[in-house]
Amino acid sequence: MLMHPLWEYIALFKNISWHAARDIVMNMLLFIPYGFLFSCAYVKYRKYTIILAIALSVFIEIIQLIFQLGWSEIDDVVNNTIGAFIGYKVYGRTIKK
Repeated sequence: MLMHPLWEYIALFKNISWHAARDIVMNMLLFIPYGFLFSCAYVKYRKYTIILAIALSVFIEIIQLIFQLGWSEIDDVVNNTIGAFIGYKVYGRTIKK
């Protein structure tokens, strides 16, 4: 498990790592639908979208760690949360009006 927060961002800016850029973008893109769809489906609980995104992301990373499926990284939790926040904000600016 990689416990160096934001190491992908450092790698991206130090080495212009396309691998790091891809990982960052893909993790965000995976959680944008979650943020949007959770906000749509559970309007009453919309304020918990980000907290639940963090919990879901941590759960995924723990499963990856236990079953040794890929890398378990703190950065993934950060990037997934950013993606969920983007989806949450898109819902707030488009559907809620």
